[in-house]
Amino acid sequence: MEKLKFFLLLDTLEEGEVIAFHKYLKRVHGGEDTALKIFEYIRKLFPKPLDKQKLDMEYAYRKIFREKITEKERNRKKMLNSLSDLYLWLKDFLLTEKACSDSLESRVLWLQVLQKRGLKEEFARQAAGFYAEVGTTPEKDTKMYMRDLAAGYFQFQHLFSVRPSPPISALQECLDVLNLNTEIIKLKMACEMNTAKKVRPLESSPEARAVFLASSEKRMAKSRLLLRIYKGIDALILTEQEDYFNEVEHALFEQAENLDPDELHGILSYLHNFAAAQIRAGKAQIYAPKLHLLNKFGLKHRFFTVKGEMSPTQFTNIINAACAVKDFDWAKSFMEDRLYLVSDKLRDKTQSLSLATIYFEQANYREVLKCLESKDYQDIHYIIRSRLLILRSYFEIQQDREKALDYCIAFEAQLLRYRKPKTGAVEATLEFVRVCKMILQEKTDKTTLQKRIRENANLYLGDWLMAQVTKYKGRSAASKRRK
Repeated sequence: MEKLKFFLLLDTLEEGEVIAFHKYLKRVHGGEDTALKIFEYIRKLFPKPLDKQKLDMEYAYRKIFREKITEKERNRKKMLNSLSDLYLWLKDFLLTEKACSDSLESRVLWLQVLQKRGLKEEFARQAAGFYAEVGTTPEKDTKMYMRDLAAGYFQFQHLFSVRPSPPISALQECLDVLNLNTEIIKLKMACEMNTAKKVRPLESSPEARAVFLASSEKRMAKSRLLLRIYKGIDALILTEQEDYFNEVEHALFEQAENLDPDELHGILSYLHNFAAAQIRAGKAQIYAPKLHLLNKFGLKHRFFTVKGEMSPTQFTNIINAACAVKDFDWAKSFMEDRLYLVSDKLRDKTQSLSLATIYFEQANYREVLKCLESKDYQDIHYIIRSRLLILRSYFEIQQDREKALDYCIAFEAQLLRYRKPKTGAVEATLEFVRVCKMILQEKTDKTTLQKRIRENANLYLGDWLMAQVTKYKGRSAASKRRK
């Protein structure tokens, strides 16, 4: 019986730890009479080396329960089950002790909890305090480098998430800490590995290496997957080439089940944000279908829901992406099936904006105005979406040019109030409205307008604007009216 996992683990405890575990058992598992009786018996064997005779199952059972183990068939099973429970409880006890101590593992675990729970202020405070310790004590062993590695990682996570964004130099400092400590740990391990190769040269032969690689193939698959994905994301950010987007997207879709949900959502965020930025930059023809596909994938993997709710902005973004590729049936189905995810107080406005988006893409412009003209939106993203739809509907209906111009001027003034802090959406919308105003005022020649639309890297709905310019008569029309 002394070879059981429980006794092997128990034998590593100091006497004080055994006493503490006994108190833990009585407090947490006080109703487990059989297991407690067994442990009471075992506890009396400390602090001496565990007596093999007294740990013989038949002997121990007779002493504990005052009967022979063979009298009932289930007695041996009862003993083994209780010892299995004791092993699991001892494991929980030791983990709890470690988690509640002032250890590196405890601090890392707590930072992970704070980050997972979204407690940003406390996470920021703890991460900054942890990072302040980097390099403050002599590096006595490799574990200190592990501490600094973890501190640099969490500080980077904090800095990367705050708004307004910190200086690039602060992020680079964290990355330098990560690189330095990773290099030290890798070098130490390389020294140990090279020493082992000299002592055991046969194990480093090509044949032995081939056997090792074959056995580690499955174990390393996930790590290589993440390495491939993040290399692709890094190349995508630096080059903005579509091929890298496609590679990462393919890996994500194919290997979704092999990724942790947080990791999957992080990768999806990179692709989603990149596709949205490319659409704003005038590449809707390429990236609008990709964004719609990412949205479908994200819905399947709960990317857009937090605590069972979806933000109105996310909801209308999904509708807009579906309409951009004319997938109206899917958009309507999504609106009917998922509207319950939006909070009660914003559900009606979200539904109106979603319907208006669908109506506009179906060229039903008067229905757009019916949906939106009476609505009073407060959130800037709602304001942008609703006003863009109204303004574009005025253009498409081609009635009351003065009313459309007044609407442009009011919309521009409203956007200027939201430019601190700047957001890509506000800036791209502002540029769109200014071009609309130029078209309505008819004071700029067609070539200048086309050049402005074509060369503006941050402009919403460039293709739509270009279509309006093709119908534009410019100065000549205005001068004829003056005559």
